[in-house]
Amino acid sequence: MFTRTEVSDFQLWDELIDAIEQLVSNDEYHRMVSIHSNMRHNMHTMGGFTQTNSGTISAVPSGTQRFLPWHRQYLIEFEKLLQGINPSLYIPYWNWAANREFPQELVPVILDLSFRITNKFGGTEIIRTRNMKRNSPFNSSWLPTVSDVQGALNESSYINFSVELEGRGTIDDITGEFVPFGRGSAGLHNIVHGIVGGVMGDIKFSPSDPVFWLHHAYCDKVWWDWQVLNPNEGPTLSGLDKILDPWTTDVEELNDINNLLYSYI
Repeated sequence: MFTRTEVSDFQLWDELIDAIEQLVSNDEYHRMVSIHSNMRHNMHTMGGFTQTNSGTISAVPSGTQRFLPWHRQYLIEFEKLLQGINPSLYIPYWNWAANREFPQELVPVILDLSFRITNKFGGTEIIRTRNMKRNSPFNSSWLPTVSDVQGALNESSYINFSVELEGRGTIDDITGEFVPFGRGSAGLHNIVHGIVGGVMGDIKFSPSDPVFWLHHAYCDKVWWDWQVLNPNEGPTLSGLDKILDPWTTDVEELNDINNLLYSYI
């Protein structure tokens, strides 16, 4: 059993950065990013639902319900890799609502990863994540607030909570492409991705920035806080949608983090 702490209380920065560098050198980090780059895992809200004036959300795609549990399992898988190098390690969380400065220890850590992608013209190209710099200067005034987080926690429906925490995504008026991150997408999670910028603003390759894990650990904590308040609410998935591929984990196995041997303070 271990406890994930907020970044301001985290004492293992050197060890964490060293472990990340080892995972880069043995290609495990690249493998983890590649998992997230495969949108067939259906782990995000990609449009396709409607919201009534009363706030009720209908026609929700399964990705909306999978977003939180899928990323919980993703964090666990990454944590296993870190602990395989150093058993004392865990993923700290960045509470951007209260601790509004970018984690200073990660400022110089921009990983140099490359991926071959198919561009919108049908050709292929190599992207290097080192070239996808974060936004500078970092504008902390745009981050969601404690009040925004509380607004999400006040939702009694899992669907409404998840969408408010994650975000809806928008369609670019010019290109017609789906744009998941940024202020126009609403959703606390999406906004933070957009504000950090660089590769964090790329839905597929955002885990290339180590701050991704700290951001999602906080989203996971907010979900756990909501679960404590709403113990009987959660995903209502069935069939293959319940299996959080590429792993064999059933969504119901992730309902209680006490059974997953970690906690939050």
